[in-house]
Amino acid sequence: MFELKNVDIIENTFEFSILLNYNPNSKTPSNDKKIGATVVAIFMDFYLKKNKAVSVYICNSADGKELIRKRKFDQWFLKYNDDTFVKVDEMLIDKKNNKFPISLIIAKTNPYRSEIFEAFVQMSMNNKK
Repeated sequence: MFELKNVDIIENTFEFSILLNYNPNSKTPSNDKKIGATVVAIFMDFYLKKNKAVSVYICNSADGKELIRKRKFDQWFLKYNDDTFVKVDEMLIDKKNNKFPISLIIAKTNPYRSEIFEAFVQMSMNNKK
């Protein structure tokens, strides 16, 4: 996805997904306020263990609800981010002009911050051509 040659960055790049594994009655999940706090706790624990981590968050678009998912994740990010992380949002566009929200998330202290941002912006620009 990124045009990076730095092995340390490549080895510390992860995709971040929030999936509903079990839904026996096929109802829309409740708007439980604990979900956001749980997602953030998992995310923070991960970054404590991998301080050079680069997360790429792509909203699932299989059911057309990707913008709803992005809005919910953005709400959680704004509510719980204590200025430790930086998030950059973009849209990937496929050959059929379908748009997919994507976010890059890194710790502000990541030593490769400039190189990561540059690669992400370049990838986004190449995708829009």
